[in-house]
Amino acid sequence: DDWDPASAMLANNLITTCIFTLVVMPRIVRWLNFWLRPAHRRASIGVEVVGTAVTVLAMAAMVYFFNEIA
Repeated sequence: DDWDPASAMLANNLITTCIFTLVVMPRIVRWLNFWLRPAHRRASIGVEVVGTAVTVLAMAAMVYFFNEIA
């Protein structure tokens, strides 16, 4: 049996939020820790460029990946 759309969306959101919060985000924070600094401790321009490049490349990879599986 198929789930009704509202229940399916709720279950999907709960599952993906838990996975994202407990598995994905701790790894991303550790990986980007060099860039995620408090505002009173400014990062150098080089660190800003690397952090921005990593973020843009990750977003581009996700767009490519999801276009391939769609």
